[in-house]
Amino acid sequence: MNNHKKSSLIFFILLIWTIFITPVIFKLIIYFAPIKVIIPLQLNPSCSLILVQILSFLPFILLYIITNKGNVKQSLRFKKLSFKNIFLIILIGIFIQPILMLINFLTLFFTQNALTNVFTSSLKYPFWQIFLAIAIIPPFLEEILFRGIILKKYDNYSFWYGIIFSSIFFAMIHLNLNQFCYTIVLGFILAFLVKATDSIWAGILCHFVFNGSQVILNNILGQTSIIPNIIIIIIFILSIILSTIFIYIFVKINKNNIVKNTEKNKEKVFNIFFILDIIILIYIFIKN
Repeated sequence: MNNHKKSSLIFFILLIWTIFITPVIFKLIIYFAPIKVIIPLQLNPSCSLILVQILSFLPFILLYIITNKGNVKQSLRFKKLSFKNIFLIILIGIFIQPILMLINFLTLFFTQNALTNVFTSSLKYPFWQIFLAIAIIPPFLEEILFRGIILKKYDNYSFWYGIIFSSIFFAMIHLNLNQFCYTIVLGFILAFLVKATDSIWAGILCHFVFNGSQVILNNILGQTSIIPNIIIIIIFILSIILSTIFIYIFVKINKNNIVKNTEKNKEKVFNIFFILDIIILIYIFIKN
């Protein structure tokens, strides 16, 4: 079985686990847990989100660590970042936000914002809880899984092949059309940063900056604040210009890693597991 097919199989198992097994385990925890645990899980969306992410992703990460016979630190790209890369990645994480927010806004014409209820409800609870649920846990678990385990499967392929498919899988796992549309772009950027630096910390850092900024803005502005359209347009134009400049500088600094692997891949894009992944997601999108 080729590596693209293996990645599609891994994601298929992850998809089935997330859709069917995780909710069952979650309900069992609710049923058997003490009342002090049950109340936050039922009423606080941040606590529920934390538990769901751990139940969905952590078993696969632990299984990989247990079964991987090689050097886990090396295979998952836990390599140090240079100060220049850290600085540029933080700036990229900040200035790509208006672009992704625009994509999110455009999707609202045909679907609902999947995180509206989470952000609205989170204003009632301590800031650290929603920050942990959105800005801390996802960057670590999702990056290790998608830009670590899955992206690693494509190391012998062309530079862009693994970036494309890891970002597709990353967008799919969000299980709703609204998030799919902007997370596929975010996933592409995160995978590019990881491949270019050969460090998982690039993805974790950028993901943290992106998610953390969203939580902070939501906490500061709330749900009722209105920003004038002219300010939004200016911010959007500046974000395009500045993010382009920072990405260009980043590419210049890391050009050796970017051009290192240019081998073309001859494998078929579609396989039985990849097709099943698509069918399941289409069904979920239609159902929701």
